[in-house]
Amino acid sequence: MRTRQHAAPGRAGAALILSVMAVMVVSILAAGFLQLSLSVTRRLSSSADAAQALNLAEAGLAEAYTGLGMAKSGNVGTPEQPAFFGGGLFWVEATTHASGVVELECTAMYGTGRATLGMVCEPVAIGVASLGFFTLEDLRLNPDVRLDSYDSAQGSYADQINTPLNNQGVIGSNGDVSIGSNNKIFGDAIFGPTGKVDVGSGAVVTGGTSARPELEELPPVEVPDVAMKSVAVKYTGGSPMIVAPGEAGYSSLSIGKNSKLVLKGPLTFVVGTFLLGTGAELTFDTSDGPVQMYVTDSLDLSTSSIVSTSTQVTSDSIIMVSAPAGKTVSFGAKSQFYGFIYAPEAEIHMSAQYELYGGLVCKELQLAAQGKLHYDLSLGATLKSAMPRMLAWRVVELPQAVAARRTDPFQVMGLDPKALPSPSAAHEDQVLEVRYVADDGTTDTYFGHESDFDWNQVQELLYGVRDGLAFYLPDDYASSGDIGVDPLTSLVASSLSSKQLRDALLAASPGVSAEALVAACERNPPMSKSDLGAVLIANHPLDLDTLLAAIVSTALDSSTLKGVLVANSPLDPAALAAVLARSPPLSLSDLTSVLATQ
Repeated sequence: MRTRQHAAPGRAGAALILSVMAVMVVSILAAGFLQLSLSVTRRLSSSADAAQALNLAEAGLAEAYTGLGMAKSGNVGTPEQPAFFGGGLFWVEATTHASGVVELECTAMYGTGRATLGMVCEPVAIGVASLGFFTLEDLRLNPDVRLDSYDSAQGSYADQINTPLNNQGVIGSNGDVSIGSNNKIFGDAIFGPTGKVDVGSGAVVTGGTSARPELEELPPVEVPDVAMKSVAVKYTGGSPMIVAPGEAGYSSLSIGKNSKLVLKGPLTFVVGTFLLGTGAELTFDTSDGPVQMYVTDSLDLSTSSIVSTSTQVTSDSIIMVSAPAGKTVSFGAKSQFYGFIYAPEAEIHMSAQYELYGGLVCKELQLAAQGKLHYDLSLGATLKSAMPRMLAWRVVELPQAVAARRTDPFQVMGLDPKALPSPSAAHEDQVLEVRYVADDGTTDTYFGHESDFDWNQVQELLYGVRDGLAFYLPDDYASSGDIGVDPLTSLVASSLSSKQLRDALLAASPGVSAEALVAACERNPPMSKSDLGAVLIANHPLDLDTLLAAIVSTALDSSTLKGVLVANSPLDPAALAAVLARSPPLSLSDLTSVLATQ
């Protein structure tokens, strides 16, 4: 009989213990590998989030940098309401230093990633010339003054009359703006933040009348250090006195009767007291370079003298006046001066025969009646010329509050990403003035806070200004026939009263365009029947489009329309058919009178 042999209890227990230990070792190794895998995954995810946050910070700086070039402040979003972009968020804080340098800091958050980048850039100086015709004190214009504009970079003034570029003039002040009777302001009038504008009888302003967002501060004239001739010089020679290119200085210079002074560029010319006497002549010869004339005491160009420029490049002939208060600054000469005049502390007296093409910025201005000012748009800012210059770029230490918690940024900050603005909508709010072609094809303007303006309604932008600085002025504006607007058409669309509009159109008659006349017939609110009738009769013979617009115009009653039709008879068959189909119809006696003239 075979007996079964049993394993010793000690051996069986040892095997179980070994098995458990093996399982434990495998479990510990598995847990270690899992922990290692999770750690690697977290590091990779954190690295990806950090890279994405860095990309967002760079995008934020680019947004702010571009905004500076478009006359924005550089501030994009805030820590309380950042911009949402690419699944993360960012905000940019702009700090403007006394030197004019702007420091941008963008903080971005994406997942667990955090990044703060800084950029130092220098905005291109727009310059005081972009103010057009501007005074620090109240601006009061005498009667019959004309202000308009042109762009010397696109041709002569004469070639741009009655084009859109002729309708963008700018006058303004830090105080009130008073526009005298019968003034023609083809452009905008901008008064001080607490000022007002007064428009005299018969005066017209084709653009907007609005307050500037803040007071303009004019920098002082920095007179270059030029060796001065201390002896007073009075020149009375028969041949021209020529100041050669380079530098020249006179404590006192007087050009006597019928004598001539020629300033040849490139030249920096500094003079204390300057007098241009009876019959004397002053020429800015800028054929070979610009001429900058600095006047430190007084300037008197007598009414019988002549001032001229050899070229029509307005940026080449500059007159800078640092004369103290109370000194004479008189531009009485006969001149078509192409240049820019800057006198931040002076009261300037300018005669009607001193016709200025360019710009003028001063403390006070006394412009004689019938004076003419033509603002050169090339002196202002464009998008291309206003792009800032980057000076430095660096990584900035993260703010403590941002670096403390490395979890989902929207949870950390308690924000709903769906409620956050896009980068383009997160720029600091500014005062916007734009002219544009709307979706329905009409030309419209807007002035107010940019946050209240719907850019989606803009089919094509004609020009734009933010906080008084131009940010869009297309180079082909003058040649864009499809968006061109006759200044008189813009005048019809303005807020002028019927009488003011009548006076302005009659002043331009009989040369009022058909486009402007049609707009006058279709105006809402309409002109009075007598005012519209007077304008239409003053511009006869009318073309078919204008006649058809007059026939259906609700502004004209039967009697007034009869007078217009009789003055333009015999009528085109299409116009006559429109008369017969008119609703309400002409009275029987008026219709008989019209038919009798056919």
